[in-house]
Amino acid sequence: MGTHSNVGETPAHRQAACHYPRVRIRRALERRVSKLEYKTIVLPYKPSVFQGDSLEVQTALNAEAEQNWRLSQVVLPSQLWGRSSGILAILERPKQ
Repeated sequence: MGTHSNVGETPAHRQAACHYPRVRIRRALERRVSKLEYKTIVLPYKPSVFQGDSLEVQTALNAEAEQNWRLSQVVLPSQLWGRSSGILAILERPKQ
């Protein structure tokens, strides 16, 4: 059960609610999110990647972009478990 009461709500009330910007934006985002697919890839990691030496990362992301994938998030390796040779990249695109 939601946090809003539907007592006394008529179709006209629901239609009027669509005119409020927050409601329209939330509904548009809900439709958009449900139409995405996700993919993960491992990108090469070395400490200098954040100091401008990122040609390998750039090349890998551009190759994915050719297939309409967009970078959504990056998960950096943890220093707690030792060194890692990869960065986990989460990609998204509209469902095809």
